[in-house]
Amino acid sequence: MAKTSLEMVEEFKTFIDFVQELKTIDEEHWNSPISEGKWSLKDVISHIMLWDKYFYEEPFL
Repeated sequence: MAKTSLEMVEEFKTFIDFVQELKTIDEEHWNSPISEGKWSLKDVISHIMLWDKYFYEEPFL
């Protein structure tokens, strides 16, 4: 069953502590791939940010 908007927002709240910890990561770590042939941490976070933007701007069916 699909989650409601409220359920999704509640789930996203769990990311707050994680996001606050990102402030402590040095530049080298941000730009390094998380594994060989994988995106960097910066790429992953940017992807999540764009998905978040889409979530707030697009109407739900």
